[in-house]
Amino acid sequence: MATNNQMAWRSGSLLIPVVTTVFLFAIVGADRVPGSPFPVARAGLNASAGGILYLTAGSLNTDDSFTACTLQGVTSRKTPRIFRSNGNGYVTWLAELERTYAVQTNDTYLNDLGGLISVFAPELKGYVLADLADNSSVAALCACAAADFIAVTPNNQHYATAAGLSLAYDVRGKGVEWALAQFNGSGGFEYNRAVSVLQVPYPPSTSFMGDFSTFAGALSWFADDLTTALPSRLLASLESPSTVLGWGADEYHTVSALSKAGTGLIATNWANNLDVLSNFDMPAFQQQPAPSPGPPANVHTVCFTMTDGDNVQWLLNDMTTNPNWFASASRGALPLGWTLSASLADLAPVVMDYLYSAAASNATGRDYFIAGVSGLGYQYPDLQPSAALARLAQLTASFMAKADMHIVNVMDRNGFDVSSAQVYLQQDGIDGVALYCFDPYSCGQGKISFVGDKAILGGRYSLWPGVFDNSTTLLAKLKTLPKDLTSSDGYSWMDVNGWLNSVADVASLASQLASVGGFEVVTPDVYLQRVVANIPH
Repeated sequence: MATNNQMAWRSGSLLIPVVTTVFLFAIVGADRVPGSPFPVARAGLNASAGGILYLTAGSLNTDDSFTACTLQGVTSRKTPRIFRSNGNGYVTWLAELERTYAVQTNDTYLNDLGGLISVFAPELKGYVLADLADNSSVAALCACAAADFIAVTPNNQHYATAAGLSLAYDVRGKGVEWALAQFNGSGGFEYNRAVSVLQVPYPPSTSFMGDFSTFAGALSWFADDLTTALPSRLLASLESPSTVLGWGADEYHTVSALSKAGTGLIATNWANNLDVLSNFDMPAFQQQPAPSPGPPANVHTVCFTMTDGDNVQWLLNDMTTNPNWFASASRGALPLGWTLSASLADLAPVVMDYLYSAAASNATGRDYFIAGVSGLGYQYPDLQPSAALARLAQLTASFMAKADMHIVNVMDRNGFDVSSAQVYLQQDGIDGVALYCFDPYSCGQGKISFVGDKAILGGRYSLWPGVFDNSTTLLAKLKTLPKDLTSSDGYSWMDVNGWLNSVADVASLASQLASVGGFEVVTPDVYLQRVVANIPH
């Protein structure tokens, strides 16, 4: 069986960091992680280097944004040639493509979608007509995923006709069932079974992820309840391992249903340009090196780790530009852990490279990234079929190897159940698991378990003001804990809710611990090394 990342398309200062990546022409050996679910353009990875990206404005109206997504996705099947200029982080990612891969940009059609359609009309086979008011965007996106169509609405259909395109299908009133009956298995085409897109089918969500689903030949669909007949059928059609991009109606129930189906979720529901970013690759990544450790003092060891780095749409949008987070002037004032989706190694390599290159590494602080949550995609391992979990853990280890990650944040539903974590630790290169529960993350209460010289690390407290601890209550609790390197009681791993805390908040708490004395804040890798070296096991 052909792998789905080949499919029919291939087979038939801290605020403004100085990044040191070399230009593309010195980048050799770029390739997908073996078994990667993410497809590759027909021309191959990095084929658009030195080429032209036509820009479309992020400010296009809802109908035009919907159409622009499908035009971008269709044309990316050969090689990426359109990029949506959405502001925020996308300004950075475009600049990285220009700098690292010598990409040139053309803004002639920035606000002229009709003109851009005319440029690429010779590559198109027609258009499909949808109505964003009746949720037929799903049928339109699935049609574009199956053939070289663009999707339009009655409000911008004139662009397609002016470009000489003919109506292929009127999909108004139709849904994903129609697309499956019309295209799946027809003419040798099958929808991608390694990746699927779960996306709300009405505005403003119709302005996002259509580029990737179209490019990838993936179904785009949505359901409030994923346990009903059609969603169950769609999930059962996916390979193992596979991944679902987008987001659901309810986090817990969505992830539970995906987990039972042997897959996981990557949060991308407000993302654009993944069809482009995933086709500019790098062979490997390297995190900032850890400082040479001296003999640790008899202190209480503390590790703060920011949550929600598995949220790829956040990473692409304003995570790197918002002064609360990666653009904080306080970053570098303390050792700090960040969860980060290992999928970026293939899905958005320039984003991972930027984060690694811009990471703090100085006398006062260092940024360190761990894979989260639960590996390649967000899932609850205790609900995964055992064979699917083993395959997912193996693929996660491969992504982590490319990303120079050695610790994975795993989330189970309830209780500190080490059996799921042990599956990850059976993989070469995964040296530690930070094990959370869905509610609360810190259900482990500081417990530490060992599998040989690998460790399962339970969170002790959660820095979640208004829900669990704030800085004041957390400081009071930490003061009562022993300073003992040989006992798990002498270590505190703490998750930091990224939505409720800024880097400055964490830096302030670390400063207070330093004033109290007897504490040392370290990055996740140093924390793991210290645990393994000093706690008898």
